[in-house]
Amino acid sequence: MATSRPRSSLPQRKVNEKTEAIVNDFATFLYKEGRDVFQNIERIKRFLRLADRRFQGDKVTPESFFNFCTHEVDHICWALFCHARLNAVIAPHGFQLLRARENSFALQTLENSEDTLSGPDNIFATCVCIWLLRTHSCISKVVLNVATVARFHAPLFWKLLFINTRHLDKVELIGLPTDQNHFRVACLFEKARELSEIVLVHIPLTDEQAELLCSVIAENEGLERLVLKYVNMTTTALEVLRRAITKYSRPMSFELREKTGACEGYEDAVTAILDTPVSELCLETPCNWAELFKRLRRNTCLCDLEIIDRDSLLYSSLTNLAEAVLENTTLRCLKLTIRPSLTNAFPADHWCKLTDAIGRNRALTALSFASSSFCEEESSAIASLAEGIARNKTLVEVSVEDCDLSLTSLLLLLDGLARNERVEILRIGALSEDEEVNRSVFKRVAELGLGERVDCEYVLKSEWLLDWTKQDYERTQCRRMKGVFASVLSNGDRISNMLDRAKDTLTCLHLEGKDDVPMSAAGASSLHDLFANSNVLEHVKLLCNAVAVFVVRILSGLASSRTIYSVLFGRKWQLSREVAIAFAETLQENSSIAELTIWQDTRMGFEELKEHLRFGVSNNYAIHKIRLLYGPERKESHDLVLPQILLYNRTIARRAAEAIIECHWTVRGLHAFTRMNSCVNCRAVLRRATGFDDVELDSQIMKASKWAGRQLPRIPLIVTEDGERARTDARNKITLRDVIEDFIKQAKIFLEGHKR
Repeated sequence: MATSRPRSSLPQRKVNEKTEAIVNDFATFLYKEGRDVFQNIERIKRFLRLADRRFQGDKVTPESFFNFCTHEVDHICWALFCHARLNAVIAPHGFQLLRARENSFALQTLENSEDTLSGPDNIFATCVCIWLLRTHSCISKVVLNVATVARFHAPLFWKLLFINTRHLDKVELIGLPTDQNHFRVACLFEKARELSEIVLVHIPLTDEQAELLCSVIAENEGLERLVLKYVNMTTTALEVLRRAITKYSRPMSFELREKTGACEGYEDAVTAILDTPVSELCLETPCNWAELFKRLRRNTCLCDLEIIDRDSLLYSSLTNLAEAVLENTTLRCLKLTIRPSLTNAFPADHWCKLTDAIGRNRALTALSFASSSFCEEESSAIASLAEGIARNKTLVEVSVEDCDLSLTSLLLLLDGLARNERVEILRIGALSEDEEVNRSVFKRVAELGLGERVDCEYVLKSEWLLDWTKQDYERTQCRRMKGVFASVLSNGDRISNMLDRAKDTLTCLHLEGKDDVPMSAAGASSLHDLFANSNVLEHVKLLCNAVAVFVVRILSGLASSRTIYSVLFGRKWQLSREVAIAFAETLQENSSIAELTIWQDTRMGFEELKEHLRFGVSNNYAIHKIRLLYGPERKESHDLVLPQILLYNRTIARRAAEAIIECHWTVRGLHAFTRMNSCVNCRAVLRRATGFDDVELDSQIMKASKWAGRQLPRIPLIVTEDGERARTDARNKITLRDVIEDFIKQAKIFLEGHKR
């Protein structure tokens, strides 16, 4: 007698038949649009079936890579429950799906992809990317670089591209610099109604496309930011866009970057942007600067202005800028990136007029300059700038981080800062590696007592800091230090003395040892003590040659830190099994690290390290990002599981923190707190997320615990966040009473743990 098929195979067979029909239809569509690229339908089907096999893996499940989005029907897409498997298909091809907000995805291309995709791989990436964008309305953010997903056939990709815009919030499209195909970008957003940000890079916009873009501005009332970089707009297109911004009073932030403005009247069209209600403006484009600054004088909407002058033309209009700075009453932040002409330096008298206007201005709160040189006589120019800073009554922040200033100029700025007590911070950036510059700046900051108000990075090529006393350190409050001399980590006693003197104020430490000079035991111990005991250190970069036993010693100190926020370790660390375990233990115990980067010369040891990192972050609700880089180009070795674990942990921490802050205890908030309390860094994470100190945090949790106890007799009256009555979870058999009782128990453990 013939045996019958198992019942379970019948539904699965129907699923397979449905998937095959979808694959056939989609393959036919792709082939009709790009016969030359795809060659034949069977080739496309092979790519699509491969995607589905990779998605299924070893499991037999009803889900298929080609199931349609269920967001519109169930308000949540099936893909949200298995997006790790989706990323297993697409991440090796240069892009991924991440949770962007409640019940939605962000589709974005990866940075530093390990390898340039070959032709067939690129076609595979194109097929699956087009499928996701066309069919999934749960995608709310798109960041797409065509160089990653369609480097070899960009015109076809633009032709096929269609974005489901029902819930689209942010979009960034990056084309190829050589791509001259006028793909209908604005048509992609015609039906969008929730856009808040649009970024277009290397995508030519014709006059017709500019008009369509204006209709997008009209329909999206929440549009806040528009960025156009190298889109080759004509004068007519820019005029049309300007009128739309004026008519609809959006976006509030506009950024325009163009290398050339060959069209007649283009520069005048750029200056007319000052007549719009834009409040934040960034310009890197040919412009009639004199006319622009004349309009700035009477502008009453602009708050932030950034100008990047790449054509060495701004220097001739400094007088006009000075008049605008003097008369404008609404401009709060001014940032200038000036590139002086190779044949003409800034006229000194024009520069003095600008600095005089800065001194007399009563509106600016932030001022930033970036330039390789200011004028023919730098010292006199900086002297006038220092005088302007000293006289100004409203400035809060001044930055010259990107200026190549001499020692004389730096000392002049410090003197100007000393005469203005209102300025809270002067950002100098990293000093040069010249020892005299570092010594002199350190000495002047100590003499003037400006340690709290000067942000600079001291670069050490020798051990001159040992010459200064503890009192000098206290007055200077050295916050950022970079050591690049050969014995920085090999001479443990000296590095220990230096770090001991600066440990009370040091917030950023960057140490680079020589590749051929290994770290000493004393050096590892001094770093261990600094990491474990410092109360202010936040950022650490440690690039050196270290054997496994010393790496483990350093990580044990890092595990005890409660302030270090970002960490970069490398480049010749011995990544043994013991080191991988030490990293996992560090992440289990630490409660402050949010960003961890490991940079090695090669990928050796990365796979074992990834396995232990997954275990380490499983109950760490503080860390946000982990990156594994290798080689001089810092290519990234991606992991498919880590980002999902980190995302889940961030969601748990956010729900618990929001519930504490708002005192609005939902089932999800109670459950999130219960999960978090099982890890050692729960208190520190909640303290940082809520902004409460220990007393306030305990008080709020005690209040919530009492509230939960009062609700137990009235459980049937409690509703969930979607307004429905609380009901038993059929899958886990967990009732609302169980959740509340668990929370009361965990809250008691949390409070008693602090008392101990």
